[in-house]
Amino acid sequence: MSLSTFLPLNIGMSAIEAMSQAESVVSNNISNANTAGYVQESPVINEAQPYQLTVNAEISQGVDVSSVSRDTDEFVVQQDRNNQGTYQMYSTHSSGLQQIQSILNEPSSNSIQNALDQFFSSWQTLSSDPTDTAARQSVISQAQMLSQTYQTVTTQLEQLQANLQTVVQGNPQYTVGQGVMATTVNGATTTSSVTTANPIATDVEVLNTPQSSSSNFQIKFTASEPASGGPASYELQLETSGENPTPIGAPVTISSPGGTYTLGDPNGFLVSVQASDPSTLVPAGSLTNGSTYTQTDSFTPPGGQLEELNGYAYQVDQLNQQIVSDTASGQSTNTLLDQRDYILDQMSNLANISYSPDASGAVSVNVGNVPLVSSTGGVNPVTVSDLSQITSGSIAGNEATIGDTEGLLGQFDNFLTSFANQVNSIQQSGYSVNNPGSNAPALFTVTQDAYGHVSLSLADEPGTNTPVGAGDVGASGAANQVGDNSNALQMVALQSNPQAYNNGTFDQGISQIVSNVGIEANSVSSSETTANSLAQQSSNMRQSISGVDTNEQTALMLQYQNTYDAAAKFISVFDDMLQALLNMVPSS
Repeated sequence: MSLSTFLPLNIGMSAIEAMSQAESVVSNNISNANTAGYVQESPVINEAQPYQLTVNAEISQGVDVSSVSRDTDEFVVQQDRNNQGTYQMYSTHSSGLQQIQSILNEPSSNSIQNALDQFFSSWQTLSSDPTDTAARQSVISQAQMLSQTYQTVTTQLEQLQANLQTVVQGNPQYTVGQGVMATTVNGATTTSSVTTANPIATDVEVLNTPQSSSSNFQIKFTASEPASGGPASYELQLETSGENPTPIGAPVTISSPGGTYTLGDPNGFLVSVQASDPSTLVPAGSLTNGSTYTQTDSFTPPGGQLEELNGYAYQVDQLNQQIVSDTASGQSTNTLLDQRDYILDQMSNLANISYSPDASGAVSVNVGNVPLVSSTGGVNPVTVSDLSQITSGSIAGNEATIGDTEGLLGQFDNFLTSFANQVNSIQQSGYSVNNPGSNAPALFTVTQDAYGHVSLSLADEPGTNTPVGAGDVGASGAANQVGDNSNALQMVALQSNPQAYNNGTFDQGISQIVSNVGIEANSVSSSETTANSLAQQSSNMRQSISGVDTNEQTALMLQYQNTYDAAAKFISVFDDMLQALLNMVPSS
């Protein structure tokens, strides 16, 4: 079988085309060297299918670029994501513990420990002269200062806890709007406002938030009754808020007794609402033939890390669908894979995710043991009940701080309750100046605040709403002996009682509580340092595989350019040969 005269020319052209494509890949790499999530690509250059001369002989037909691959190692990527998530957890937790230590402010003149010492010191001074009015007033002042110091610390810890819960869970806002009744009679429409206290939805769950979670939205309910009579129809519509609301997605028809409906755009803002029974929204007897009732309730998405995680999950689900579609049609999915990998990186910074691809190119994603994204399509949003499954990432770090804060508040509750009870027991066994013949009233009262934690304050004088004063201090240990100091000495001895609290003194008890926070903070800080080192190592390793090295790419560009020039030179030489051959053919 003879060879075509132009086969060498085709081989040379294949080299030029292949090197041109390879140069394009290099150019794209250099252009995206600083693009977040971009994975370096490499042309897969293969020898073209050879031409069979005989059974045992063949000749090459040049070269081609069969595909463009992504330079990645899935094992390294997964290891890096795990390391980054662990570092984010320790870093976030360490930051939270630093805030707790700042609130405790130990040791300092404004700390609980100092206020405790000053309180017992005032009793020591009083024991020297129980009749000294200034010393009695100092006891009251120091008791009040101790209460205020403790209350300040407690309030700040509770606020930190509430703030972190908002960071994790978000804080949705839902406001019931005004109703409007519109009635058309003989072509003329009249409207009237209707005051309603019934919400359109009793629960709103955000499913997808590619838009800013700080944006406000509204849910519009419409009830219409045909002019010709007949049953009323009910619709829900998700809209942007403002003077000119824009519908998001199509309206959804609802019916009694309400139920769960999905509103919005699957590729945009999407919510699931638990709709109220529409018959409870329309004022009784007001909907007549040809009338329409509308009500618009405003809604601000909660934001928070859980919503952020779920938003990423919906983006992964959408990318899964595009990747499966493009793979089936033979299109390159490299850009889509870069986008999905970048989103998975962000998810791993929030929580411990695991994922596995299927044959179609889609991935399923789990958070702990909770399925989040199905490779066959669909998202199961993470909720507050799933927080126990999150063991790494910044969500886990915030949850750890929330737990630390709750535990610390519980320890303070026990400490202050025990302290107040023992102080009151000694105080009430003594006798005061105001009523020297009867036992003195309690010095402290213990109540619960809005969060269920101990609130310490000065007790009221019996039968009044007036806090105890200097004349109520029970310094005397005997009735009608105001100069006696025995009870004041008992109070002073309470400070050094080795069994006062948790097999130690009160000072030791509060020191132990504070030092435990410091020990944990040091441990977490050490773990953060180790995790940061591992995260940097895995990031560098991943970058060495998938990151764009501009020096390397420049060298490849020169290599491909040299091959291109050589192929062009070959074609030029072959052209000269053909021209010489043609010139040898005699003209007729």
